[in-house]
Amino acid sequence: MNNRQEKFLRLLQATLYPEKTFHIEADGAEVKELMRMAKKQSVIGLFIDYMFEHDLIKGDLDMSLLSMLTLTKRENLLINKEIGDFIRLLNSEHIPAIFVKGQMIASLYPNPALRQPGDVDFYCVTKDRERLTDILNTTMNIELKHSSTRHEEFNLNDVQFEMHSTLIDFADKKHVAYWEELMTEEMAKTYCVKVENTCVPTLSPTVNAVYLFLHIFEHLVLSGIGLRQFCDWAMLLHHQHEEIDKALVEKHLKALGMTKAFKACGSILVNYLGVSEEEFPLPISKMDQRRGERILKDIFRMGNFGKEKRKVKKGGLLHSLETGWIAAMQSIKFFWLAPKEIMLIYLKKLNWFTKKYRAKG
Repeated sequence: MNNRQEKFLRLLQATLYPEKTFHIEADGAEVKELMRMAKKQSVIGLFIDYMFEHDLIKGDLDMSLLSMLTLTKRENLLINKEIGDFIRLLNSEHIPAIFVKGQMIASLYPNPALRQPGDVDFYCVTKDRERLTDILNTTMNIELKHSSTRHEEFNLNDVQFEMHSTLIDFADKKHVAYWEELMTEEMAKTYCVKVENTCVPTLSPTVNAVYLFLHIFEHLVLSGIGLRQFCDWAMLLHHQHEEIDKALVEKHLKALGMTKAFKACGSILVNYLGVSEEEFPLPISKMDQRRGERILKDIFRMGNFGKEKRKVKKGGLLHSLETGWIAAMQSIKFFWLAPKEIMLIYLKKLNWFTKKYRAKG
């Protein structure tokens, strides 16, 4: 890791924990480079706010960055409003659902409005998905787009929602069965977080600690992953560690064959993102730290969801071929993290891509 990357990580940690300060001397060129890295890792809102607060913004950066910061805050407000309206619809129709990531984790940040927002992801069981689809189609004239093996998309007032049939697309059938049983248990619970003034159902802290990692793992071995998702995981563990059952976390990871990967990714949180060893559910060894360094190197190289290494920006056959190539390279690179699951995941994705384009051809 070079000096600028170390400085970037220390600054990122300072944006996550108001009690931590990190003074830097940086000229305009270095500030621009740090901002470029922040954009690449999808944490630009956090950095812009911190830079303004500590008077590090120089010259012609002011207006463009202020505009970007304002847009981030407005997007968060819009998404929060749409979540509130959608929850009221679900409640009126007695449709249970679990919302994950995104605004549910943003609520744990020092300033939720600074987290770069994305889609709204939620999960519900088959009969309720079918009923909700019918309501959206017939009552609201909203068409759902089948975009992957596990979710459908729809748009509400420029906010993208993803309705999931499963939150993690395991390839090993034993892992699928274990996860689905876990989701059945989660659906029977009533754990909620406040998004603005709306109580939104989400995963319990124990299962969320596993799920946020699994989401990181899935993207890491198929496309690359950014530090925004690690920040989300860090915020959950930092603020809810007392509610997390560490023995259950260990049990879930062992059943899913993910203990080694969990600890390797977790070493990044402990070494660079301010999570203490006491807050992290499992002990981290020197070997875990070495593995984590390899992952961190890839994070800086690939950018959020591997966007930095993409040559084909739009959809189509070439884009899909590039996606498959990147997935193959990532799978080989991190095969040692969870060999059986990674091999089966890649074969499953390859089969899906093949069927998709045969159907089009």
